[in-house]
Amino acid sequence: FIYAKDRKSRFLWANSLTAHAMGVETPDELQGKTDLDFYTPELGKKFYADEQKLFESGESLLNIEERLIDQTTEEETWISTSKVLMRNEEGDVTGMVGIGLDVTEQKRVGRRNEQQAEIIRNAKIMIGATTPEGQALFMNQHGLDLFGYSTLEEIAGKLILEFHTQNEH
Repeated sequence: FIYAKDRKSRFLWANSLTAHAMGVETPDELQGKTDLDFYTPELGKKFYADEQKLFESGESLLNIEERLIDQTTEEETWISTSKVLMRNEEGDVTGMVGIGLDVTEQKRVGRRNEQQAEIIRNAKIMIGATTPEGQALFMNQHGLDLFGYSTLEEIAGKLILEFHTQNEH
């Protein structure tokens, strides 16, 4: 998404992807309007307030993740947004340029990875990983309990054979 807004957060221009995400056919349909014209009052007010803080602070925002509802599909999306101030020749802030990258899929993959990691950590079987030489890299809680350890740090670098030998005595 690429767009520019004036100090009152009204769209000056936008690309077609921004227009589509806002639920309109062409970028021209955004001109002169604010997020309040497209999003719920709660979300529109939040975006407006965020942009006004940007104008007041005089500092750009980089890579801020924002949750949106796509106005066409009504699905939750996550956008990594950067907003850079536009200034006139005297240095006064006249507006801003925003760039957004859809990071929804990365968020979903991250959530799935977290869920899988949680399953592995809490499995009622021993799950672990070693180097090719047999040194412990990871062991879930069940495995740690079996060998009498409480933290991963205690097993780091130990040979799995050492666990077996220590627990036979």
